[in-house]
Amino acid sequence: MFGRRFNCTGRAVQVRRLGIGIYEVRFAGNAAPNAIASAGSGVQASADRIGAGVYRVSVYPAGRADPGDLPFLVVLV
Repeated sequence: MFGRRFNCTGRAVQVRRLGIGIYEVRFAGNAAPNAIASAGSGVQASADRIGAGVYRVSVYPAGRADPGDLPFLVVLV
């Protein structure tokens, strides 16, 4: 499901699906304070920091309140 992963620390990127359209993404050893989530056309994504290098990503079809299992990208800054 997750074809490409990269963590500038050289350590693992771990992804856990918490529910439909809700994911926990962990960048091991990376304590970047912010993340930007993006998705394809017609899809909204957001990332909330829940710990050092750990983010909760929510993905929604644009204009809808119900989450969906859709592709997304997370960039740490």
